[in-house]
Amino acid sequence: MKRLMPIAAVCGWLLLPWLGLAVSTAYFEVDSFEQFNRGEPKEAVISSRGEVRPGLGLLTTPVEVEGIWDILVSSSGAVFLGTGNKGQLWRVEKGKPVLEFETKKLIVTALAEDKQGNLYFAAIPRAVIFRRTPSGQVSEWAKTGADYVWTLLYDPNRGLLAGTGPDGKVLVISASGEVKTLVETGAEHVLSLARDKAGIVYGTTSGKGFLFSITGKGKFRIEESFEENEVKRVVPMSDGSGEWFAVGVNQARGRGGPSGLAAFLKKMTSPPSEKGGGPDEGDFRADSDGEGKDKEAPGLPGLKEMMAARGPGKISGTVYAVRLGKGKRVLLPLSGAGITDLAADSSGAVFAATDQGGKVYRIEPEEAIYAVEFDLKAEQTLALGIEGGKLRWIGSGMPGGLTRVTDRISSQAEYYSDVFDASFPAKWGKFTQRGEGKTRIETRSGNTEEPDEGWSEWMALPEKNEIVASPPARYLQVRASWAGSSQAVLQVFSVAYAVANQAHYLEQVEVGAAPERPSEKSLLPRPMMDQDKGKEPSPPQSDRPSPRPPAESTTKIQIRWKVDNPDGDQLIYKLSYQPEGYKKWIPIQTDKDITRPRFEWDTASIPDGYYRIKVWASDEKANPPDQVTTAERESKPFLVDNTAPEVVGLKLAAKSTISGTATDRTSPITRIEYALDGQDWVPVAAADGIFDELEENFDFALPAGTPSGLHTVAVRAYDKAENQGVSQITISLP
Repeated sequence: MKRLMPIAAVCGWLLLPWLGLAVSTAYFEVDSFEQFNRGEPKEAVISSRGEVRPGLGLLTTPVEVEGIWDILVSSSGAVFLGTGNKGQLWRVEKGKPVLEFETKKLIVTALAEDKQGNLYFAAIPRAVIFRRTPSGQVSEWAKTGADYVWTLLYDPNRGLLAGTGPDGKVLVISASGEVKTLVETGAEHVLSLARDKAGIVYGTTSGKGFLFSITGKGKFRIEESFEENEVKRVVPMSDGSGEWFAVGVNQARGRGGPSGLAAFLKKMTSPPSEKGGGPDEGDFRADSDGEGKDKEAPGLPGLKEMMAARGPGKISGTVYAVRLGKGKRVLLPLSGAGITDLAADSSGAVFAATDQGGKVYRIEPEEAIYAVEFDLKAEQTLALGIEGGKLRWIGSGMPGGLTRVTDRISSQAEYYSDVFDASFPAKWGKFTQRGEGKTRIETRSGNTEEPDEGWSEWMALPEKNEIVASPPARYLQVRASWAGSSQAVLQVFSVAYAVANQAHYLEQVEVGAAPERPSEKSLLPRPMMDQDKGKEPSPPQSDRPSPRPPAESTTKIQIRWKVDNPDGDQLIYKLSYQPEGYKKWIPIQTDKDITRPRFEWDTASIPDGYYRIKVWASDEKANPPDQVTTAERESKPFLVDNTAPEVVGLKLAAKSTISGTATDRTSPITRIEYALDGQDWVPVAAADGIFDELEENFDFALPAGTPSGLHTVAVRAYDKAENQGVSQITISLP
């Protein structure tokens, strides 16, 4: 049976002398999204299925700004960037960003285009909207009267709409630049606006977090409320089940998001305007190089300072699928990172940019599967740009950069695992991987927690025996790479290792009689008391530790599954299995319906090998036939191993020395023990120093002082599934 192997945690480094090999073998095993995501992908994708594959190639161009806050691909094909912290509009020309216009503000937060090809962009604080004509002429178009504009949307029926803060309004700006209030939401900030296929405008808010629709002049309807205090983005979507919305939300402790940014702006050292709030237009100027500056040197806060309140652990983001009137479903849960932008491509995939670690996630909504699609070197991804129905542009911050997503599979894709800690110096054994296609594996080792000059060089995994070639050490790191345009998938890998035997120490010695303590046993036998007279004295306790008791092997497998059942309907389940290499699924027969999300399967009647389980669920017991819904999910491959290893070739090889071989058909031998004349079991070492093969040779010497004559020696071997095989030999010692 498949056993789950623990993943060692990374802790402080410790350099210890090599004292000898331990008998038992341990494993580092990586087979889940959480485990893979502890590592670092380079143009590689980490899927929530628990697998890594090559991603698309990326071309990143540095931009001399702290962050790119918005990206717009115009109808003419030109790409525009709203940036901070110098309030600049940039344009992409021949694949390279060039400065288009300086607003003398802090940040260009939002971009929009009308049907005539005019580009509108909002700059804060004391929000002003600028217009750029198709010929490239830029002018100030409207003073909004708001401190901040976070989002712009061109609505053919109303004109240009702007979401503001901290008054939580939606403004409408006419063709002449006249500003009017369309909606007052009662929230602090309106963070995003979007228009669905039917022309209905939707928006999201912070302070009070909700999704709303605009029903008429001055009227709006709250469609969905959230416990989270920041509803960052909304993207209208549709599928075979109808219309729905991808919604990105954040929950922060303390200040966060636009509220935090506003607080930082108000604390700027530049003199405040008479109106209060943020600085006035005159508080900013451009120097001779055209770079935005505040009047006093400390002036503008950096992007890192603005987002400090959103550091790791201070914010959690979530992407929901919202169906109006039918509730919401989690598509992407994040811990320690917030959502900064959402976008959807023509295939229906949703992309989420995050403000910690430079990661962009791809979500497949139908199956609620997500992946770290891109992992940039920047600390934050702030803006996403769709072009030609594909995610083509990613804007980042700290440092500012523009990344273009290509259509080709990366030829430089790599994945660096987390650093594995064996706790003590270890000898590395067999490397095992499962997946689809060929993945190149390399390893390096060292005795410091972080890889440095003292670590070994990267060493390729030998194809002949797949034994890790890196030298013995406490720490190990794995690097996976893919040649050319390979589309191989790495689903699970494990590394066998044996740690060095550590010296033991005496910390307390008791001499003479002492009262027993509740948690201790005296090292000496207690003296005989009057009440003991006439009784057999108890033998002294041995100070030799007993061998660990063997785990019991069983042919039964516990199958469990997790169910998201929002309405609590009674569900029934059916299970089937598929041997590796077969296309058909074989039903698992049961006497009655399975109604709980777990099942004990006895595999005694099936051959050893790798299998998959499929679970099918139906709510037919709780609904009419025309309203029944079903779902199914497959497991990852797992090993069934019910066959015990064999101990063969037992013989008296030399005086008082026994040798032999332990073999198994399915999983590696993990330990061997012997017993002399029915006494305690004693561990035996592998001949090559580590148990990691299907066949292991061994030899051991009987204890010194074993008397001459006939003796029975029993030897038992265990495989990775804890199956036990025993053999014995009768010998005559002279």
